[in-house]
Amino acid sequence: MWLTQRRRLLEAEFLRRKGFHAVGDQALGRFLDEIMEPTLTVVTSDRWFRARVEDFYYKACELTDSPGLEILSSDCNEFLIGDVPALTIPRDNSRPGVLGGTALGDAQTVLMPLGPRHVVALAQTNASAELTPDQVNLINAYQIRGALEYVYFRPGSGLAQFVRSIAPTVQPSS
Repeated sequence: MWLTQRRRLLEAEFLRRKGFHAVGDQALGRFLDEIMEPTLTVVTSDRWFRARVEDFYYKACELTDSPGLEILSSDCNEFLIGDVPALTIPRDNSRPGVLGGTALGDAQTVLMPLGPRHVVALAQTNASAELTPDQVNLINAYQIRGALEYVYFRPGSGLAQFVRSIAPTVQPSS
């Protein structure tokens, strides 16, 4: 790209630094290698990896530092817990979870079941709500679709049939 789309900029920088015009692509290529070498050294080092991990951590803290949490309850149905229980919920109809392609910054919210009757969600304000059976089923369907291999439910909850109806290839564990 530098030798094609941004060639004039590269030639101008070569002239500024060297005091003479570059002769050909080989001279510009070597100059580009020369100015990129310090960046490549940092990128391939452990320092770069650590800095990126820390950067991702602080960005995740910012994104999840919402003013509130919703505590969602159900008296009618129970919640499933998947092997990836804290799920990013997509804004569209895509697959939930970071591994499903829904990044934290792109998520509508993050849901996490706390037990068979309660789920916590990131929200704009603190709230609590009683969910309808359809809303519980929607959250359970997200847990099934976001699971890597397993979803868990309490024996006697009656959720085995629901799990099989959403993901026929999933073998439920209770």
